Amino acid sequence: MIQIVFWNSLGFLFFGFIVSYVPIQLFGASGSEMGLIVSLQAFGRLLSTPLIGYLTDRVSKKKLVMVGALGRCISYIMYYLSIVLHSIPLFGAGIFTQGVLVGFFWPPFNSLVAEKSNKYFRSEAYGKRSSMIGWGSLAGSAFSFSVFTLAHHFIPDKLLIVYSPFLIFAVINIFAGLYFYRNVDEHYSFAEFKKEKIFSYNSDRNEQSELVIKNSSEGLPTQMESNKMSKKFLGAFFLLTLALMASRMNDTLAEPFLQVYLIENIIQNPTLVMLIYFPAQITSLLMAPYMGKICDRINPRVGILFLSCIGGAMTWFLIQTSSPVVFSLLLTFDFTFARANLLLMENVLSRTSQLHRGKIFGMAEWMKLLGGFFGPNIGGLVWDRVDHRAPFIISIFVEIFLVPLYWVSIFFLKPFMAEKVGKNSIIVN
Repeated sequence: MIQIVFWNSLGFLFFGFIVSYVPIQLFGASGSEMGLIVSLQAFGRLLSTPLIGYLTDRVSKKKLVMVGALGRCISYIMYYLSIVLHSIPLFGAGIFTQGVLVGFFWPPFNSLVAEKSNKYFRSEAYGKRSSMIGWGSLAGSAFSFSVFTLAHHFIPDKLLIVYSPFLIFAVINIFAGLYFYRNVDEHYSFAEFKKEKIFSYNSDRNEQSELVIKNSSEGLPTQMESNKMSKKFLGAFFLLTLALMASRMNDTLAEPFLQVYLIENIIQNPTLVMLIYFPAQITSLLMAPYMGKICDRINPRVGILFLSCIGGAMTWFLIQTSSPVVFSLLLTFDFTFARANLLLMENVLSRTSQLHRGKIFGMAEWMKLLGGFFGPNIGGLVWDRVDHRAPFIISIFVEIFLVPLYWVSIFFLKPFMAEKVGKNSIIVN
């Protein structure tokens, strides 16, 4: 099932580079204008995510994933045309369109990952998804990096060729969506798999069979889920989504300006900036399954404390160095630990409810998008009016603020978990 994200993610890093490079370097936008442009994606998803969360639990998840793949195709074509026509409004419209339509992809896809994975290995499952994104990004960035570098060096005025990878990635997204729709069985879950295993055990394995039957309740709705959610649960879940919003705002405060900061303060060649930025992103994605294994075995609150402290330290060192090599190494660690934090949170969210996973992911995604809308705009304002290091310094303080917010929300949410993982839980393969 996760093979689709290899094909859908081919253009992720190229888009990530272009969305930061084009507005300022090609269109001459200010930091505030770039922040507004970047935030249009979050704004578009803010509008569509409530509907997507509602639909995820009611209609075919495969159809929603197909809509998301189609949306990425349309937005890539709009990016290409906006650059060729030198139209910043069309570029912004492409980002907004991507936000509205690509939002249909991730909530149903993440819900399917949760349904098809064992709760004891949930972070690892999401890590394997991220790893597949990494392999796709590696292949896609190798292709787009080669085209962009060669065309930018020999025929820089031929924008039709320099940015042509967008058209290739657009077509591939359509084929990937169709492949997913035709080949994935969305009705076959891990709970069904466990039921099949229970009835396949031989009589001489009664003890093991009883243990599996005892644990098989994870495929059934709990009494709490069959009733109305309590006020305590809603309050705890609101605190968790508030933390997710602040975390996403923290990420988008600085990340859109990383490449611009590199170009203006450390290295001016966009090709060399790619060589710094792409490996850091790809390495963090390929490390995700291993980080997921670790996240499955540690207390989420301990993990958050450690990862937040490391993340803040990495950000501080980033803006203190003038070495491209050191910057690349620090960025790799920063991205890797940030992704591990995301895996921890996705694990917690996936175990909060079984009957309402789509809505849970939808609501959490909406709050993260709210943070994703405010983050680039705040970052752009302080970039223009304070200092080019200001977005990064602010993000360090936000990272520290997140620790107690996550701790409190997880503490009060734990009694309501539909899937609980104890310290001494026995894992049955």
